[in-house]
Amino acid sequence: MSIIKEGRTSNIECLRCIAMLFIVLNHCILHIVTKRLSLDTEPIFFCLMNFVYQVVYNGVNLFVLISGYFLVKTTRNTTNWEKVTKLWLSVFFYSAIIYAFSIGIHRKPLNFQELIHVLMPIRYDSYWFITQYLGLYIMSPFLAKWARSMSKQEYKIMLVSFFIITSILQLQGLKGGFSLIWFLFIFMFAGYIQLWESESFTIKRWNTYAGIIFIFISALLFLISFPINGKTLNIVSYWGFYNGPLLFIASVSLFLFFKKIKESKLVVVVSKLSPYMFGVYLVHENPIVKEHLWSYLNGLFTEIRISNLFLIAIIILFSSAFIEYLRQLIFRTLKIDSLFYNAIKNTFSLITTIIKKQFHKCLIH
Repeated sequence: MSIIKEGRTSNIECLRCIAMLFIVLNHCILHIVTKRLSLDTEPIFFCLMNFVYQVVYNGVNLFVLISGYFLVKTTRNTTNWEKVTKLWLSVFFYSAIIYAFSIGIHRKPLNFQELIHVLMPIRYDSYWFITQYLGLYIMSPFLAKWARSMSKQEYKIMLVSFFIITSILQLQGLKGGFSLIWFLFIFMFAGYIQLWESESFTIKRWNTYAGIIFIFISALLFLISFPINGKTLNIVSYWGFYNGPLLFIASVSLFLFFKKIKESKLVVVVSKLSPYMFGVYLVHENPIVKEHLWSYLNGLFTEIRISNLFLIAIIILFSSAFIEYLRQLIFRTLKIDSLFYNAIKNTFSLITTIIKKQFHKCLIH
């Protein structure tokens, strides 16, 4: 599981790891720093944290860009339900196991409503990102087919229209980018880079100055955060939402920058962690873990320094990745994924056969 899949490059897989580190750092700042820091109390630390916050908020967009960039190449005519089942099973595993541990440790009685939410984590949006991502993955073969069927000009017009609706106008229901609609746009934009980069003057020029653009946009978000947010630490509303125009430009810029960097030994080593990044999200963002993790960390530190914050994020990332490594090892050894998928497929086939027979009997009578 540590080997990069065919057709994937270690620099992009390294960026996937960095994107997840950004997400963890984002959560660290949200749950620890924002509650105790203001411009009046510690102006220098506030400014440092403010800049870091604007940078790490790119994590979700980066993750979806990477997925779209690779998934748009799929030649499948329909959804890969085996992979959907595999993803769902990993979500279910963490949801059920962590809940069982919580019940056992705290010796509290089973709550039927809680249990339903635990057994159906995607349906009840226990992990908002996974719920949207799963929807995107299910639709990806059809989106890929649509992307490949369009001419370059048609694709550009579609993207501009999509961008105006989702990022400039930010119509109601987009929830600041916490939505499937925004994920669909990012997927299609990443698909355009994959399919038309070599023939697109805009993407070529963007690619040339990608690193500079990323730094400039991050600095701009930092500067405009002061008149918008005042003395409180937060992301910049509208411009800095996941679907904010400035954050989107920054995310694409960082993606393009990493796409062209050389695959050094460090990049290759970091990329080995890529297969475990989804697990990092599933572990540290589990509702039960979140409740105890951030409460414990807030009580542990009387003051937070930027070095402490990075250390906390790295510890969370590596410990969660190790847990995911163990889960994958167990699932691979016991062949749980394939057994579960085959059980579902056989059950579905049996139900379909019974329904067909009953329907046939009804027609005869």
